[in-house]
Amino acid sequence: MYPAFNQAHPPLMTDPNVFPPKRSASARIGQPFRIQQKDFFRVHDQQYPWVGMRHASPSQWQRGKDLQIAQKREVDHYVVIREQYWALFDRRMYGAETVAKVTIEQGTTYSHKEVHHESTTSRFAVTLGLDLAGNIFRAAPEVAAPEVKSSLSSKFNYEFSHTLEFTETDEMTYRETETHSIETKFVPDTQYLYWQICNEVLLYRITQQQADSEVIASRAFINRVVSRTEKLYVQPFAMG
Repeated sequence: MYPAFNQAHPPLMTDPNVFPPKRSASARIGQPFRIQQKDFFRVHDQQYPWVGMRHASPSQWQRGKDLQIAQKREVDHYVVIREQYWALFDRRMYGAETVAKVTIEQGTTYSHKEVHHESTTSRFAVTLGLDLAGNIFRAAPEVAAPEVKSSLSSKFNYEFSHTLEFTETDEMTYRETETHSIETKFVPDTQYLYWQICNEVLLYRITQQQADSEVIASRAFINRVVSRTEKLYVQPFAMG
């Protein structure tokens, strides 16, 4: 069990013979967002890969139809949750006064290189496995007629970002990774522990026989996006 998340500071070192764990427990941001069966076409689930499947032949069309039927029979809904936690990303100690560089990463390392629309939302959406349009970090309530498809996408995006409490400032958090090096003077016989708050967005598949809580507790997510925020904490701990 990791120590509870504390917004004010990470798990602190208090004993020269005991290092703290490398992370804290996670704390929820916003509320879980449910994707019901009517919106399954927005989910790219590798177990039911019918979204975007080619329909160049009757057999391909039938295969896609069979996958849709199986998904609706076996999957009740999907859940997206957003969490934050402290992560230890560096630890230094020197026997004499030393000047050295500390490298800090902020943002998100995406596993894919090509996205049709190179926006923060599209990179985030592809990695998480969801069909999200526009900009979820500046989502606004739907204003167009509900029968218009783009209006339905707007409504979905707004509910997604509102439930998970995304704001304009989060767009910087979920941009691609940037690396910064800081030159620092270290005094001798002192542990320097470098912590950073990470945000994690996870997509879970919930079958007809499962409860949200048991699947989330098992960490059986099917996709996730992890981003390092700009929120840093450095703890110097004198070993003497």
